Amino acid sequence: SGVQPSRDPEVALLRSELEILMARMRELDCGLAHLDERTLSPSAKEAKRRTQQAQDPCRLNPETPLQLSPRR
Repeated sequence: SGVQPSRDPEVALLRSELEILMARMRELDCGLAHLDERTLSPSAKEAKRRTQQAQDPCRLNPETPLQLSPRR
């Protein structure tokens, strides 16, 4: 027997808030990687490029301004 989703509005609100928090955390993690990329020395950047299979999109264009969504 499957678990049916709760129809309680408080549970729905909590789930919505949790999704918003998780999205915000992903955004902040990406922002930190963006800023970290700015501080790496050229040799560290080259070493990182050699060891990474796929380029992390959060580390692309590190000199562009960091933009986070506005807080609610």
